[in-house]
Amino acid sequence: MIIGVGLATFFSRILLLSLFFFQAKHRLNLSVKGIDIRKPIFATLIMALFLLAFNNFVNMNLFLGILEIILGAGIYFGVLILTKGVTKEDWKLVKNLIKRKKFNS
Repeated sequence: MIIGVGLATFFSRILLLSLFFFQAKHRLNLSVKGIDIRKPIFATLIMALFLLAFNNFVNMNLFLGILEIILGAGIYFGVLILTKGVTKEDWKLVKNLIKRKKFNS
């Protein structure tokens, strides 16, 4: 049931985003730069396979649930880095966010 809710949310967001881009292009005469989502989708699939396997082999408790979240995020970002789905601009953005956090604290 949770997978169905997730899929419905995913497809509705894709539909709304597509409609927004279409309307922005035609009504406001804007050009929308395309984005490449193949690498994030691949990373998501690898992470999902890991999470499904993890849930099948482990009896879940609070500690293992937290570990599952950390490992899932690590696998997602690891696959993104290995497939070069993270650009230099992304790293600069993260560095600037960290610097800004330090100065605001």
